[in-house]
Amino acid sequence: MARIIALIAGGILPCVAVVWATDSNTDTELSEKPILVHAVMCEGIEEHTPRNETIVFSVSAGRATCFTYFNPVPKNTLVYHNWYRKDRLSAKVKLRLQSPNWSTFSRHRIRASGKGPWRVEVTGEDGTLYAVLRFSITD
Repeated sequence: MARIIALIAGGILPCVAVVWATDSNTDTELSEKPILVHAVMCEGIEEHTPRNETIVFSVSAGRATCFTYFNPVPKNTLVYHNWYRKDRLSAKVKLRLQSPNWSTFSRHRIRASGKGPWRVEVTGEDGTLYAVLRFSITD
C-alpha cells in the first residue's frame, strides 16, 4: 500500500509541512488514490491559501485550521480530518475531494480548557493515513 507521510519541519514560525510518498505498490494502485501534496496547520484561509502557518496556537487565536491540498484526485472521494487532543478523538470532519485536484480545510474552536498537545490525522475513506499534523494550544 502506498503511504503519504507528512512531517512538520522548522521552528515555531514559520512552519513548513514536508510531504513525501513511499511506494510499495504498483503505479495502478497509486493512480486510484488522491495524492496529498500539501498539509499544514494555520490560523486561517485567505483566497484558498493557508494564512499564518504555525504549530503553536494561542487560546486568544480562537480557532485552529487544518489545510490540505490533493493533486491529482483521480475520482471524487472523501477524506477525513480527525482532530485529537491528548490521544482522544475530539472531532471527525468528513470532507469531499473532487477531480482533478482539490484543496480543503477544517477548523476547530480553541478554548482555554483545550490547552496542550493536539494532532490532526488526515485519512481516506478506506482508512489510508495521509498525514499527521501535530500542534499545541497555549495561553
